Amino acid sequence: FGALDKNEVLTPYGKLMAKLPLDPYLSHMLLTAKKYGCVKEIATIAAFISASNTMLRPPGKEEAADVAHRQFESKISDALTFLTIWNAYLEHAEDPEWCFANFLNEKAMMEVRDIRRQLLEMLAEFGIESSSTTDMERVLKTVTAGLIHNLFKRKEKTFSYQSVLGEEGEPVFIHPGSSVHDALPTPQLFVAGEVVRTTREYARMCSQVLPEWLHELFPEKFSKEKDVLVEVKSYSPVVSKKGAGRNQRNTSGKKAPLNRKYKGKNRKQR
Repeated sequence: FGALDKNEVLTPYGKLMAKLPLDPYLSHMLLTAKKYGCVKEIATIAAFISASNTMLRPPGKEEAADVAHRQFESKISDALTFLTIWNAYLEHAEDPEWCFANFLNEKAMMEVRDIRRQLLEMLAEFGIESSSTTDMERVLKTVTAGLIHNLFKRKEKTFSYQSVLGEEGEPVFIHPGSSVHDALPTPQLFVAGEVVRTTREYARMCSQVLPEWLHELFPEKFSKEKDVLVEVKSYSPVVSKKGAGRNQRNTSGKKAPLNRKYKGKNRKQR
């Protein structure tokens, strides 16, 4: 990330990263957002990754919760799912009843709000403007830049993946809780927020990657001739440039129903 010089001493960029109350990869992702003009979006995504799980699946109500959550899903990226949840949360004026109706953890959403606010305030102190964009490709490139250490490539004719930059190790699978898990066509290349071990190695908080982004973001690591680019050159998930995954919510075009009684009305966002 350019945080250390050749003597492994913090660079000015590394010192700036260290001031943020985040893991290094999230700090880098947030600072990269300045280049792509998506600081607000990345601050939101970093807040979701840092906070407690916002999605609830109460025992006996798993199916209802899954249906409610489906309205927010982006098959391209969990990061876009986070943005869709956040935008809807603001549209409903942070209403606790709306959270309850949609099986969202109200306390976790408040945690996201507070972390996001803190990050934007800190960036303002660094002289970084709170830019925003509707171009989701810019957002996804920034996510890729931050999570590049967890870049995975699909193994041929399987549903498992191998690390691109690290040792191959055990096969990795997309976690069933990820909105990318059942994406079609099957993702060929993605980055992940973390890898957890249960019965298998599972990648969580996944975001699909276009191979050409790698050369743009890390030209010193990924030449256009590098194997990972050649092998997935025909791979091209549709990325929306307008809105946080709204066009991926529901292919039927119908709004997913609420699964708990909600009487609140939309209020102006704060």
